Amino acid sequence: MIATRDLIRDERPDEIGVSVAYPLPGTLFYERVRAQLGRKRNWKDTGDLAMLFQGTFNTELYRHVRDIMHREVESGFFDGSAWEELEQRVHLHRSPEPIELAVGT
Repeated sequence: MIATRDLIRDERPDEIGVSVAYPLPGTLFYERVRAQLGRKRNWKDTGDLAMLFQGTFNTELYRHVRDIMHREVESGFFDGSAWEELEQRVHLHRSPEPIELAVGT
């Protein structure tokens, strides 16, 4: 998330779109989280930035990140205090048992 924030700050786009990862059938990602998926299986079926599986963080954290990023892009102001506050509360948003998604396997 921090790398994405820094990229946005460096490139200064006029607009951004923020989303969470949605598992697509036929992918390794989907196979790894399939057991956690309920009736809602993609972005069309969910609420705004809703997690479909237990990732590292809960939905609320991703919504906070989205809001901060959008405010920064719209205002052109880098809000370090918002990121610091989020960092201090990040432990409150950790999933109790996140699914392990090893990169590169």
